Amino acid sequence: QVTTDPAGLAVRMTYNGSLELPSTPGEYEVTAIINDRNVRGSATATFTIGKSAQDINFPAIPNLSISGNPVILVLSATSNSGLPVKYIVLRGGATVDGNLLTIAQPGLVSLTAQQLGNENYLPADEEVRSFEVTGTGVPLGAAQTEASLNDDGSVSLGVSGSPFESLSIYSASVVDAEFKPIVKIVLDSDGKGSYNTASDADQRFFQVK
Repeated sequence: QVTTDPAGLAVRMTYNGSLELPSTPGEYEVTAIINDRNVRGSATATFTIGKSAQDINFPAIPNLSISGNPVILVLSATSNSGLPVKYIVLRGGATVDGNLLTIAQPGLVSLTAQQLGNENYLPADEEVRSFEVTGTGVPLGAAQTEASLNDDGSVSLGVSGSPFESLSIYSASVVDAEFKPIVKIVLDSDGKGSYNTASDADQRFFQVK
């Protein structure tokens, strides 16, 4: 707040020479200039805008069972800053690519969601989620699955299963529901095939077998 002596005089404010009130974190030289033709005066001070805090919302992942086939989950952590969240698997028979988690072996799986901040936001506190996987792991020589998330929210599944001739993709709306077949992929001579899902929110969990 700026006051004048005598009181009530109009004041023009500048921030590093600009009339626009800054919003970007940083240090600014603030100058108050009396805007009155009968009175002259000014004062200068330093004004600092700090980075904003942010939080991550990472929904819990339920315990699940696998039956010799990988299960792919679309992770959905968000930061209230709107910045992208990064995932890291801390332990367990799972891998993560972007926000697609592929689970291949039973046991405890733990992963963390991170957002390291930028020029406007501080790093968020990491959120760790753990869940138990039971059942039979993917055996050596089984079909291999690679998944990637497209910009429109659909999922691209690439499979290689030589010496298999075809593989089926199953989906479920929730991970503890029954996985139902949605498409059969015929593999090429190199034992490879691919499938691009629709961006359907009801198809977020996948198996290939």
